[in-house]
Amino acid sequence: MKTFKILYILVFINLIQANLNAQWINIFQGNNVTFHAIDCLSDDTVFVAGTQSTVLRTYDKGQTWQAINPIFEIDAVDINFPDELTGYIVGYNGKIAKTTNCGNNWELMVTDTSYTLIEALFINADSGWIIGSHLYETKGIVLKTINGGKDWNYYYSEDELFNIEMINNLTGLIGIYGDSYGFLKTEDGGNTWNLSNPEFQWINTVSFINENIGYCTASQGGLHRTTNGGTTWEFITNDYGIGFYSRSQLLFLTEETGYYLGWEKLFNGGKIMRSDDSGNTWQDQIGGKFWDMDMINTDTGYAITWDGRIYKTINGGLPVGIAETNIGEYSENCVSFICEFTIFSFDLLDAIFKEDFAVSQGRRRHGAVYIPLTNCKIDLTLHL
Repeated sequence: MKTFKILYILVFINLIQANLNAQWINIFQGNNVTFHAIDCLSDDTVFVAGTQSTVLRTYDKGQTWQAINPIFEIDAVDINFPDELTGYIVGYNGKIAKTTNCGNNWELMVTDTSYTLIEALFINADSGWIIGSHLYETKGIVLKTINGGKDWNYYYSEDELFNIEMINNLTGLIGIYGDSYGFLKTEDGGNTWNLSNPEFQWINTVSFINENIGYCTASQGGLHRTTNGGTTWEFITNDYGIGFYSRSQLLFLTEETGYYLGWEKLFNGGKIMRSDDSGNTWQDQIGGKFWDMDMINTDTGYAITWDGRIYKTINGGLPVGIAETNIGEYSENCVSFICEFTIFSFDLLDAIFKEDFAVSQGRRRHGAVYIPLTNCKIDLTLHL
């Protein structure tokens, strides 16, 4: 593999105050749009949806994004593609949009509800569930279809609903918030729902990796794990801010490796964390106004912020180790950038990236890197 002596920069580094950023790279910045949902079909194909009928699609690992907005108005809250062609968007006022050609065209579906629909979960192009909440009251709704949205069955809850997870085609759990505690649980594919596990107060996110092993977080109780499909739960931890955030997402890829995204409206911010020991300990990865994330595997995934940014990791968001105070020899597919106690490194993968980085060390400092891979020439600009 060819290597290049590319650049030497002398930087004063205070190792005591060193701040090692995790490998989440901002690959897109939207204008005047709020992102609410992301769904990864593969590393190549990813969808992002948000306000103002905004739907973005990439076919090239996030290098370029194409607007494929519906022609009708829908403020998306969630997006779900059960296969490479069929996808659903849900949003405010009971609106549901469907595509059967990978987002090139969208059809507005008819429902009998004005609830805000917050999450869609489809197991194939025809069968799926959608949950929603009343805009002004602590009430919820579950919609079910088995014919691609031509018909819907409705279940109304006296509690607000947060997150739905289907363990298999028949058994599923929904986190609830209100006068009741625990889950709503179905064992007949969502035809009926009953209260389960009342020992939990206000479940806000659930994640199963198979029919037996799953995790959940409670706003007053921390992180729990089950090994018997949710019949009983084992307490793990209430540290690391788990359960504190008003909006959160739990995503376990294996029994050991999982991600937690939290956003708190009180301070308009949050973070992404990762665990590699079944949730016993967690490592902060990146802070910001993160709203949703989706991982393709334990290493590759995407995250969005409500202020229109898209981030990507290809190394599981793991931090970069301390390097020397200069940049030495690196391969043509990997470049490192050092700026004010922070080291950034990312694979270019035949791409051209332009990225702004910010490091908070008393006052805000920015660095911009533009790297055309054709000749491996690096232009480095620092704005102090």
